[in-house]
Amino acid sequence: MADLSEEALSEYYEIVSNMFGSEDEGFQFYNNYALEKGSSVRKSYVEWDNDNRDLLNLRKFVCSREGFRESKYMKNGNRKRKARNISRVGCRARLVVAQVKETGWWYVKDFIDEHNHPLATQELACMLRSHRRICEEQKVSIVEMEISRILKHQIMDILEMRYGGFDIVGCTDRDIYNFSYSYKRETIAAARQDKDPEFFFTYLVDADGHLNGLFWSDSQSLLDYEAFGDVVIFDSRCRTNRYNMPFVPFVGLNHYRSTVIFGCGIISHETSEAYEWMLQTFSADMAQKHPISVITDGDLAMQRAIRVVWPNSNHRLCGCEFKEDCLYGISGSCRKLECIGTPCSHIFYVLRILEVDELLKCCIPDRWTMSAKSASPPTRKNNMYDYSTSLGRYRELRNLSHATSSRASQCIESFPCFKRVLQEEASSTLSNVRNERMRYGPVLPQMVQVDSAKVLDPLHVKGQGALRKD
Repeated sequence: MADLSEEALSEYYEIVSNMFGSEDEGFQFYNNYALEKGSSVRKSYVEWDNDNRDLLNLRKFVCSREGFRESKYMKNGNRKRKARNISRVGCRARLVVAQVKETGWWYVKDFIDEHNHPLATQELACMLRSHRRICEEQKVSIVEMEISRILKHQIMDILEMRYGGFDIVGCTDRDIYNFSYSYKRETIAAARQDKDPEFFFTYLVDADGHLNGLFWSDSQSLLDYEAFGDVVIFDSRCRTNRYNMPFVPFVGLNHYRSTVIFGCGIISHETSEAYEWMLQTFSADMAQKHPISVITDGDLAMQRAIRVVWPNSNHRLCGCEFKEDCLYGISGSCRKLECIGTPCSHIFYVLRILEVDELLKCCIPDRWTMSAKSASPPTRKNNMYDYSTSLGRYRELRNLSHATSSRASQCIESFPCFKRVLQEEASSTLSNVRNERMRYGPVLPQMVQVDSAKVLDPLHVKGQGALRKD
């Protein structure tokens, strides 16, 4: 039942008498009003100008619980994921704004403030969808903390402590996860070759121009392969992309037993020809340095490609137990140490006979020692992720304002004065800032110049029918 009290009528007339300079201004007004009431809003129906289809002349803002879920989403069928809770209950609350064509101003054409569902409390309303957002200064802090390897839930804890409560932060930990994911994806997707001179990629297309293969690596991959490329592990069991194409990572282990990536590739079909192209491309990128040993998942096409491209590399199957025969005598030197740089069982047998407890330095390859990276440049990272100038300016202003705020907060007379100065400067500065996409951490790289018009989307690859290995 509608509230017909004098206070409600006064509020109604106050709302419908508002005028807005733009559609967005009207949305912000209704969203702020919904925050006070305990509801969330979203944009709905729109009408375009008949003379100019690029201009709006009417927009409807509705409660987030307006309407009902479509029947096709109500049926479970063979659904693998659990259906979301019902959120739309046919709420009729709305605000409709229309534009006066002559003046360009927007007025309230219709307003209904009746909700058919319970409203959120003031403490929880800030967690509703339309009221959650990560402001620009929070994005800068999140990127900085991620660079320092602070975990996402710890970032949320820091923001809550900094702002004085989760309701003041204005976002949730899930929002932080989503922002970090999208930010990294944009940065990686736009990686540019001139920021990383050693960045390498190539692709293979079929007769119709569809992508059949792709390989890429960066300068860090080259440095890691130079130091730890004696053993390479790769398989093609991962098929998480939308085209079901096998993803082939080339990985190894460093002297800390941590995984390092030498390169990555995608192929359309697991054939010996496709693997030969992948291995030849990898070898060309790595200055034709072949690994001593290769560990794979046992694919027959992969084995044939290894014998063709890397005939002198030892091939082992992943998960196998490697057993060596016990030698009780020496029938001659196998020259394994001189040939491939690793000690043989004969050396260990002789050392045991001589009761030598420590391995000789000549028997220990450099890649097994803590000085494995000594031959590489001291700075192993490239300048691909140089920080933006805006981040440097932000840090300088932040440090200055923190120091001044700390001193002003300790004085009753200085606090209101400093607060007023900040508010005045903030309002004047924000009016001069252009509304454009900002970068908060690494400089946004430019896309590598590729003639993408000649490369079509790959065709979906059918699986081989083998059971997925856990």
